[in-house]
Amino acid sequence: MITATGNNFGAGTITFRAYSTEDILVLNGKVEVDVSSQAFLNASQLEIYLPNQPMRKSAETVVFMVGKKQGILPTATLVKCRLKNYNTLVIEKCRLYQYYGNFSLVFCCAMVPKGEVGPFTFEGATNISISSENATVGINKSTCVVREHWASLFLLFAECKTEERQQDFDFTITGLPNDISAEVPIINPRNSGYDGNPVMMASVNGPVFSVVSPSYDASDPYNGKFMKAFFVRGDNA
Repeated sequence: MITATGNNFGAGTITFRAYSTEDILVLNGKVEVDVSSQAFLNASQLEIYLPNQPMRKSAETVVFMVGKKQGILPTATLVKCRLKNYNTLVIEKCRLYQYYGNFSLVFCCAMVPKGEVGPFTFEGATNISISSENATVGINKSTCVVREHWASLFLLFAECKTEERQQDFDFTITGLPNDISAEVPIINPRNSGYDGNPVMMASVNGPVFSVVSPSYDASDPYNGKFMKAFFVRGDNA
């Protein structure tokens, strides 16, 4: 666990589940952003200050920015994020949602050192399967990598829908480890007519993904929903 030492946009205490080495930094966490804060209004970019990490600076990664306009389903977009000077997360300030009200930054990402060049391999790749007792789910394509201290998942659903519009549901991805915990957006790629793409937030507890009071139409049959996430492993991460 990492507790931030501060930030420049008026947020309270920020904590992350984290795995940190010179070669990779994996973060899981959710940060609420108050767009009425004077610190936020004054910031040209969002910064979160961490205790010094083993990595000096990272290449850019992305985090999910999740917002909601009144009367409209939550949507998400991606904003750039990087580590600099061992201890500062720099997040792109995107004004897309600030006029709708407060928004969340959802971290389920990994960072690697800037400028590092080498072969890319799926070491630790594992097969997965998916099941649910209260939703129709299926896998179109997936890539899952499980390592000693972290795991990653890309999943393109063949189906992910419920019978009722606002029905709670859960599903289990067999093959994921039991010691992961995070919040992950499930993205609907259809053209929503609004800024970003519709999302449902899933709480992850080991291989079980739970969606409570889904804020968009969970019965939407549109195929192509997907999620992509890195997870920190370990009960005390």
